[in-house]
Amino acid sequence: MLKRVCALISVLTFVVLVGCGEPEKPAAAPTTGGGEKKPEVKKDTPKKGGAAAEKFPADKATGSIKGVVSLEGEAPKMNKIDMSGAASCAALHKDAVTKEDVVAKDGKLANVVVYVTTVNGKPIADTWSFDPATEEVTLDQKGCQYIPHVLAVTTDQPVNVQSDDDLAHNIHYIGNNPEFNESQQKAGSKKAVKFSEPDEHAAIACNIHGWMKAYLWVFPHKLFAVTKEDGSYEIKGVPAGDYEVAVWQESEGAKLTKLDPVKVKVGDKEAKEQNFTYKVK
Repeated sequence: MLKRVCALISVLTFVVLVGCGEPEKPAAAPTTGGGEKKPEVKKDTPKKGGAAAEKFPADKATGSIKGVVSLEGEAPKMNKIDMSGAASCAALHKDAVTKEDVVAKDGKLANVVVYVTTVNGKPIADTWSFDPATEEVTLDQKGCQYIPHVLAVTTDQPVNVQSDDDLAHNIHYIGNNPEFNESQQKAGSKKAVKFSEPDEHAAIACNIHGWMKAYLWVFPHKLFAVTKEDGSYEIKGVPAGDYEVAVWQESEGAKLTKLDPVKVKVGDKEAKEQNFTYKVK
C-alpha cells in the first residue's frame, strides 16, 4: 500500500513540473524573401524649389519678355517620313510628311522652348513658388503625328492626351515622372494626366508608329514659352528684376549651334525684347 502511494506521488510531481515549465514562445512573424525587410528606395527626382522660396508676387508681375528666334543660314532639309509600312497612316495624307527636327519658315524657328532659369542671380525655383497652371492643354495624335511636336507645361497642370485617328496608337512616356505606356485604339480616345515633377525634353512616343515623337517640358514655374510658326514668343507676367533666359531646340548641337543663356533686365510694366539666333552647323 505504501509503495502505491509513493508511486502516485511521484507521478503527480512529474505532471506539476511539466505544467509549470516556460510558456511556449509565439511564432515569429513571417518575412518576405527569408530575410529582413529592406528600406524603401525613393526615386531621385529634381526638386520643385528650395525651402526658402516665397510665393510668386503675381500682383507685381507686370512685365514681359518677348522676341523672335531666327535661323541664320539655309535651313537643314527635313527628311520625309516613310509611312509605306502603315497604309492606314499614309492614307491620311495627300502629300509626303516630313520630320519636325528643324521647323523653319522665312528664317524663323518654331518649336523652340524659351525659359527663365534665374532671377536676381538665384535659381527661380529657389526664389518663388508657383501655383500650377489650371488651363488644360492637349497633346493630339492626328495624321499619325503628335500635335504639338513640343509641349511645355507647369507641374501638375492638366494635360489631355487624345487621338483624332480612327486607328490604333499608343502613348509611351519615359522621364522624371512615373512611366506610362497605354494604347488608344480609336478616334475620341482620351487620357488625363498630370506631371508632378519637373522634366526637360522628355520623349513621348508611339511604339506602333516609330516616327511619332513629341517632346515634353515640365516647369516648376510659369516663366516660359514655345515659339510659334513665325518664331515669335512671349513670356508674360514677369516681375521687375534681372533674369537669365535660356533656349532649347531639339537639333541644337547636331544640325544647329547651341546657344548660351543671356541676361535680361526687366523693368516694371516693361515689355522687354530679347531675340535669339541659331546658326546652321
